[in-house]
Amino acid sequence: MKTRAARPRQGASPRAGDVRVGDAAVVFGPGGAGRNAVEGARCAGTSSVVAIGPSPRRQERALDLGATRAFGDPVAARKMSPGGILIGYHRKMRGSLFGGANPLHDIPMMLGLWHEGRIKLSELITKKYSLDEINEGYHDLMDGKNTRGVLVHGH
Repeated sequence: MKTRAARPRQGASPRAGDVRVGDAAVVFGPGGAGRNAVEGARCAGTSSVVAIGPSPRRQERALDLGATRAFGDPVAARKMSPGGILIGYHRKMRGSLFGGANPLHDIPMMLGLWHEGRIKLSELITKKYSLDEINEGYHDLMDGKNTRGVLVHGH
């Protein structure tokens, strides 16, 4: 019987997605939350992480965070990936709300991982906006220029 190695249980990928060491994972929509799922799958020790989404910019960002391949649509991914995508036995597709997180435990734990250099957080920010630039930030988001804009309130 094959046993699976222990892995970190933080975030949606290992918790809600039950991603384990050596598994292959597919993330549909490598935007703000999807990029976190990519990094969570990588941290959990997956053998590969495929990101699927129409934006070349978001595909590139997913690759920066640990995706092994990125595609614009599932058909292209299926043609280019060994064994296809989501076909065959024992494949699962899951969604998640808040990734099964417990903020009181998980936020300090993830900050610790960030301080240790094991996960990237600053790289998730596409652009910072002042309160006066909030409309620009919204337009950038709608135009696909910004995946994760941060509103910085100056004192």
